[in-house]
Amino acid sequence: MQQLRVRENLSEIIQYDVPAFPVKTSIDELSRYPNQSTICHWHNEWECLIMLQGTMTSFVNDHLYSLSEGQGIVINGNRLHYSFAGDCENAKYLVLLINPSIIGTPPVIDENYIRPFLLDPQRDAIVLRGKETWEKDAIAQIAAIHTLSCERHPLYEMEISEKFTSLWRNIFLHTEKEGETALRKNPDSFMLKDMIGFIQAHYAEDISLDDIAAAGKVCRSKCCQLFKKSLHQTPGQYLCHYRISKSTTLVSGTDLSMIAISEMCGFHGASYFAETFRKVIGVSPRDFREQNEADSRASL
Repeated sequence: MQQLRVRENLSEIIQYDVPAFPVKTSIDELSRYPNQSTICHWHNEWECLIMLQGTMTSFVNDHLYSLSEGQGIVINGNRLHYSFAGDCENAKYLVLLINPSIIGTPPVIDENYIRPFLLDPQRDAIVLRGKETWEKDAIAQIAAIHTLSCERHPLYEMEISEKFTSLWRNIFLHTEKEGETALRKNPDSFMLKDMIGFIQAHYAEDISLDDIAAAGKVCRSKCCQLFKKSLHQTPGQYLCHYRISKSTTLVSGTDLSMIAISEMCGFHGASYFAETFRKVIGVSPRDFREQNEADSRASL
């Protein structure tokens, strides 16, 4: 199991494929994540996803977008988002994180085309269904950037910059433009972001629904409503799944006892921790550790 690494403010800690070049790309599967779901996060980079197999739903700034095989989505920078599996058990996808600074534009282009897009509330996410020619071109451009970043032949950085510029121009021309205004986020998104941030910062502590609601400056009812509407789970379920996601690293990467891990991750007792771990991950913590140890030996 794996999970994204995020800071207390929910921003993802990203390690680029090459440190000095702001691109990160890979082929990923939601089955690798606890509960087949990434955690809520944001980053400055564009996030481009192409579905290779199965179905997936992406939450972006309080909206849900369903994706099936062959379709894609471009998530604008600084938007709170996460993805979870659809009906198919194995959601496999290409993911590309790329910083707009890679275009290296003069001020006039940044002012007229880059900043208006980044600040446009109508462009939180661009879904690529592959029905229109420009959508097919965008999907092909994302795939090409992925290939270039993986192969890294001479001058690949320049080619990626050129293709990303073409991708940006393509999407800019074919999507609704709100104009250069301050980003008008739904107030609910701020509240949810604060509550999720609180959980991720204090998951190891004994926190209650009142504590989570207070972090978002809302009542208990509103808190539950926001979690159900946006994350399709209760605050308690999100807290539980987040605790389990953090425990997987300790179970597989350390020799700590299950009692110690349960305490470090906010569970009251090793038995309850083991029971919950099995429900979410599908195996007991001890079996999970043994499986990871066997995989590590096999890879040597």
